[in-house]
Formats: sequence, C-alpha cells, structure tokens
Amino acid sequence: MSVVSTCESDPINKVRIAFVGSKCSGKTFAVDKLIERLGDLNLDISCQRISLRRILKTEFGHDGISTHETAHILQRNYTITKLCEEINEDRDVVIIEDIRYNEEIQFLKERGFKVACIETPWHIRLERLQQVHTNPLKLISEIQWLTHPTELDMSRLDGFDYVVNNELNIDNLIEKIIGSI
Repeated sequence: MSVVSTCESDPINKVRIAFVGSKCSGKTFAVDKLIERLGDLNLDISCQRISLRRILKTEFGHDGISTHETAHILQRNYTITKLCEEINEDRDVVIIEDIRYNEEIQFLKERGFKVACIETPWHIRLERLQQVHTNPLKLISEIQWLTHPTELDMSRLDGFDYVVNNELNIDNLIEKIIGSI
C-alpha cells in the first residue's frame, strides 16, 4: 500500500520496522494503525507493507504457522531469501509483519530495521480468535496453533528494539516511529 500526498516537505528519514508476536497478538492491528497514522501526516511518503503470511501462501498454497515453520525447516534461509526479493529499498517506509525466527530478526537488523515484539496474554488472543471464527470446527483448528512452540516461546527470540504489551503501548510505539521520520 502506498501513502502519497502532494505536500512539499523536507526529505524524511527512512523507516524500517518488523513486527513479531504470537497469533492474534495485534501485529496486523499495529501495522494498520501505523499506515493509517502515516497517511495522517500529509507527507509525500511511499510505504511498503510486506506480509510473510501472503508470501508463504503464494509459495505453498496456504498460510499459517505450519507453513512458516515448513519453509524454515526445508530451507533455513527461505524467508530471508523471500524478504530480499520483496524489500524495496527506495521506499521511505518498509513494514514487515510476522517475523518468527532469530535469523530473520538478525537479517533485518543488519539492514537497519527496528524490531517490535507485541506480547498479548493468551486469554485475549483466545477472545480474538472466538470473535473471528464463529464456526466451532474452524475455531478448534485455529486454537491448536496457540500451543505451537513458536507461539509459546517468544522468549527464544532476541534483538527487540521495542516490546509492547497493550493497545496503549501500541499507540506509543506508533508515535515513536512517526517521531523518527
């Protein structure tokens, strides 16, 4: 998605940010909010949003945690290779959703990305799943992913520049990012 206006302004600082978090933690909410806030600035900004879920769905025919894990197991640097293909260095803002492995974090940090981890209690994530999936069978199949090792052990990841644990902190994070432009 591009956010563009005709306003004349000074050159802006490039912003590179990646979001890490469990299923239904609020990553997409945070990215949507950041893009909305960028649009409010009335600056001439080109913004690139990269969803690893979308990339993996295109490659494997379905998305989700198991696909990300499969790609990681089959080729250790598969998602990094895909990120290399996707990142447009000419964009003012590049936002990446759903990083899951330390290798991905390290790769992005070496390229100037900041990494934000969104921590959300399991009961809130479960409530969000229940709101989205009203079909009991679909809900049960989605709930199983809440216990996947990559969901349970975010502490295995390191290199976070920001850790947020509620919507107020997401708003504060968005304002920090906006302030760095």
